Amino acid sequence: AQDVAGIPNISSNPASGLVATDVNTVTTAPATPNSYFISSTLGGTYTVGAGGNYTTLTAAVNAYNTACLTGPVVFNLLDATYSGSETFPISINANPDANATNTLTIQPAAGVVVAVTGTSGASGTALIRLNGARYVTIDGLNTGGASLSMENTSTNAGTAVIWLSSNGAGLGATNNSIR
Repeated sequence: AQDVAGIPNISSNPASGLVATDVNTVTTAPATPNSYFISSTLGGTYTVGAGGNYTTLTAAVNAYNTACLTGPVVFNLLDATYSGSETFPISINANPDANATNTLTIQPAAGVVVAVTGTSGASGTALIRLNGARYVTIDGLNTGGASLSMENTSTNAGTAVIWLSSNGAGLGATNNSIR
């Protein structure tokens, strides 16, 4: 419905760049309109590997990094090896929804012996980086004889398999377990 306000009865936020005579006649849109991103949700148990919910650990962690957590997340590793298809370093970032309930666990699936092997490349990197991440558990031994080993084959000094890093003062990786 139109009201009886003077012309033009239109505005935008931000107003910069808007050229319009009314809501039906916008000749130039705002220069930098406000926008928002709707994130997907993640919560539950997911399989990682051939035929799984995610084909690589890199893809699974990328989904975790951008998701709104609705509960604990478990990534069960299905394949015997994770190497050539992965993009190292795999960075598990701080997720604002992570807490004592909304945790992340990475573990081998029951009965699977898993090896994560690759090179992190340059010094100051790792295969797995907990980049300010909170409440992450990398569990090397599941039930039924399953196990998880990791090896960084980089020959550069200053590399690691798992790196706990900070995003600044008071923003370190906290409440994490590697077992």
